[in-house]
Amino acid sequence: MSIKQAIKATPKLACESERAYAVRLADLHGLNPTSIRTALQRNRERVMTVTSQTFDGEGGLVSTTQKLQQKDLQEYDLPLYRVSTNVTTGQQWEIRQAGNKGAELVSLHDVVAEAMSNLDLKPYTFKKGAAFTPHTLSNFITDVHAGMDASKGFLDYEWNAKILRDRFESNLQQVVQKADTFGRFEVIKLIDLGDTLDGYEGLTTRSGHTLAQNMSSAEQFQLCLEVYVQYIKNLLEMDLCDNICMIRAENDNHGGSFGQSLGVALEAVVRAMFPDANITFKRQSKFLDFQVYGDHVSVYTHGKDKEFLKQNLPYEMTPRWSQYLMSIFKKWGLLDKKISVYKGDLHRLGLSTNPFFDYYNFRAFSPPSGWAAHNFGASDSGYSIHVIGKDKRTVNIENMQF
Repeated sequence: MSIKQAIKATPKLACESERAYAVRLADLHGLNPTSIRTALQRNRERVMTVTSQTFDGEGGLVSTTQKLQQKDLQEYDLPLYRVSTNVTTGQQWEIRQAGNKGAELVSLHDVVAEAMSNLDLKPYTFKKGAAFTPHTLSNFITDVHAGMDASKGFLDYEWNAKILRDRFESNLQQVVQKADTFGRFEVIKLIDLGDTLDGYEGLTTRSGHTLAQNMSSAEQFQLCLEVYVQYIKNLLEMDLCDNICMIRAENDNHGGSFGQSLGVALEAVVRAMFPDANITFKRQSKFLDFQVYGDHVSVYTHGKDKEFLKQNLPYEMTPRWSQYLMSIFKKWGLLDKKISVYKGDLHRLGLSTNPFFDYYNFRAFSPPSGWAAHNFGASDSGYSIHVIGKDKRTVNIENMQF
């Protein structure tokens, strides 16, 4: 069916915005919503309007300038960026822009305030820990996509708050088992490699396409804040380590500044609730960043950033991307270390190795979205736990599947 036929068969509702109408037509008739909106704009009724007039010294009309423009202003579901005025003619127009930081920050302030008002910030105290072994446990969780509606795909996946909480509890029990095997750890790293939140107001950071979601932005935010605070509390109560390090790759393509706000709130709540605990936060705003533990260097990234990267990091390491990463490691002065690169984004488990570094991809914590299922098929979800010593050996790796 052509766009013209689709418009004729399915008229626009009186209360419906042009954007919503284009999305509805696309869903009903299998068309591209961008093409529909282009066609609607092209065929919209236009009228002549006066933009300027010139008068002689006695007030007589000398000339008139007219402009062909839309009869009705097009509706855009975008935040107002600024109002501009032509000082000569007095004509005014609105400029609306995706990713308007001012509008976004005001809304996010309300989201954060609501989430934190539901938490008990009374400080907790814990007993001093026993001796630890010089090992680090790295708990890799990525692509949680809280709020994603996975049921929109044809493979009937389910993803909601209860399943998310259950998976975090299952993950915690695996960490406990590792402590039973290796003893109390020097450090437990909770490593979130991005896309924790599915998207602010149903959009990715680049506003590329709308997202099917079953939670509001506030519900996504509050759920993840509560889950991580409870997780850290459980680790402290069970005394599994001497230090907790929370690492968040916040330069991603779904959460962006929304996820960064979650990181700010999480750190503030944890420091208020557990003032005497040995907890550090690494809120990674850079696309790539690293930590050193003995002879081992851990490089963290989501794999796709919120703004600049033309192409995400690949599933399998290639000569081109190897040269790209090596140039960065050289600048950082890391080439004498055992380097491991850890990334999410592609929702697949994989390892590529070369003489200079290991390159890990991890499963998504969430099931695939409808878009991912239609384009890439079924995929497994899970997480990975690495136990690392201070020398260049990785002691133990376990890849869990839900």
